[in-house]
Amino acid sequence: MHYDVLTADLIQHAAQLARSLGHSYVGSAHLLLVMAREPGAAGQTLRLLGMDPDLTEAMARLLYGQGTPELPLPQGLTGESRALLRGAAREAKILGSREITPQHLLLAMARREDSDAYELLKLNGISTDELFTHAVDYLHWEQGAPVRGKKEAVTTKLLEQFSEDLILKASSMDPVIGREREIDTVIGILCRKNKNNPALVGEPGVGKTAIAEGLAQRMAVGNVPPQLKDKRLVSLNMASLVAGTKYRGEFEERLRDVLGEIRRSGDVILFVDEMHTIVGAGAAEGAIDAANIFKPALGRGELQMLGATTREEYRRYIEKDAALERRFRPVAVEEPGEEATLAILRALKPGLERHHHLRISEEAVKEAVRLSRRYLPDLYLPDKAIDLLDEGAARARMEEMQLSRGGPARKELEQELNEAVRERKFEKAAELRDKMQHLSKPTDGKRARCVTGADIAWVVSARTGIPVGRLTAGERERLLGLEGLLSAQVVGQS
Repeated sequence: MHYDVLTADLIQHAAQLARSLGHSYVGSAHLLLVMAREPGAAGQTLRLLGMDPDLTEAMARLLYGQGTPELPLPQGLTGESRALLRGAAREAKILGSREITPQHLLLAMARREDSDAYELLKLNGISTDELFTHAVDYLHWEQGAPVRGKKEAVTTKLLEQFSEDLILKASSMDPVIGREREIDTVIGILCRKNKNNPALVGEPGVGKTAIAEGLAQRMAVGNVPPQLKDKRLVSLNMASLVAGTKYRGEFEERLRDVLGEIRRSGDVILFVDEMHTIVGAGAAEGAIDAANIFKPALGRGELQMLGATTREEYRRYIEKDAALERRFRPVAVEEPGEEATLAILRALKPGLERHHHLRISEEAVKEAVRLSRRYLPDLYLPDKAIDLLDEGAARARMEEMQLSRGGPARKELEQELNEAVRERKFEKAAELRDKMQHLSKPTDGKRARCVTGADIAWVVSARTGIPVGRLTAGERERLLGLEGLLSAQVVGQS
C-alpha cells in the first residue's frame, strides 16, 4: 500500500513548514498545519469543523517554540509522525482503500490522543468523534459504498478503550536484548494455521513482557513474515475491562462486543499480560468468566492471543482447564545468565542516564548484577539488577541535590565518618571521605555525579540489612578476617 499524490505532497510540505519554523523534525503538528491549509477534502473538513489555520499555526509557535529558520531540511519524521502514518495505513486497509489519503491520516489523528496533532485539534474545540464521522462518511461516499461501513469503523473504539496498541508505542520502548530466540519462536507460532496462540511462561522478572515489546518493535519496522506485516499487536487491560461491571451479564456483554470488533477487523493479535487473570474474571454470581468466552473464539481461529504468566500461575489456572491449555503453545522464558544481563543493563544504561541526569559507571553495572545474584536470591534477573541500578541512580541523584545545597546528607556522612574513625574502621572511613570529596566537587550539566558500585552496595544494604563494608569487601579480605570474627563471636575458638 502506498501514499496517494496528495499525501506525499502533504509530507513534503510539512518538512518545508518545519524548516521555516526552525524545527529539526517533522512532527504530527506540522502534518496537521499543512493539512488545514490544503484545498482538498481533508482541509475542507477541518475548516468546516472550525479550525482557523492562522490561529492554529500561532498556537503551535507558542506551544513548540521557534528556532532559526532556513536551517537544513529536517532529519526526518518523529516516532509520533511515523506512528500516525502507520495508523493511516491501517485505516486504509480496514476501509478497503488501495491508497493512503489525507482522510485516512485524519482518522489516525482522531484516534491518537497522545499526539501533538490531537492536542491542537482539542485547542481548536474540534470534536474528534465528529471529525472521525466526517472523514469516514467522505471515504465511503468516495468509494461509492453504503454508510453502514461507518458504524464498523467507529465501533472499533471500544477495543481501544480497554487496550493500547503496542506497535504505536514501539518507538518509545526500551531495546530488547538477548531474546532473539524467544521472539523468533513466538513469531513461528503466530504464523501457524492451527494452535497459533503462544503463551510466554517464566518466573516473574525474567522478561516475558519485554519479549512482547520486542515483537512489537519488529512488527513496527516490518521485520516479520508477510502473515504478520499488516497485523496489530494490542495489549488488553483486563482490570479496565472488568471495572464498572456491577450486574450479572454486563461483563459478558462488554467482552463479547470487544471480541466482535476483533473478529470484524481480522488483523488483531491480543496480548494479555498475566493471562491467568482471564480464568475467573467477571464470573460473579454464576456468570461466565472471560476464559470460557475466549475459548470458542480461540478454537475457531477468530481470535489470536499472546499470553504471559508465571510457571506457578500457568500450572494452577491454565493447566487445570484442559480445553483452555490445548489452545496455547507454551514458550519457556528462562532467567538470563550474568553475561546476558550485563548486555541488557548496558543497553538500558543510556535511558537511565537521561532519566536521572547522571552518568552510570561500568563498575555500577557489574556490581548491580553481582550483588543482585548474591544477596537477592528470591528475585530473578534481569529485573532485580535493573531495579538496583535504577534505585542506585535515584539515590545518587538525591544525594547530589542535597549536597549541592549543603543539606542533611552532608551532616549524615560527616557523622558516619567520625564514627568510623573512632571505631578505627579505617577502610570505611577512607571510603566515606572519598565519597564526600567526590560529591562535593562543583559539577555542571555535562560533568554530573557518577553512579558507582558503592551506590549499588548502599541500596543492597538498605534492602537486606547487611553492612556496606561487608558487601564491598573482597573474598580475600573476608577470609583473612574470619579467624578474628570467630574468636569474637564463638566461645572456645582461640
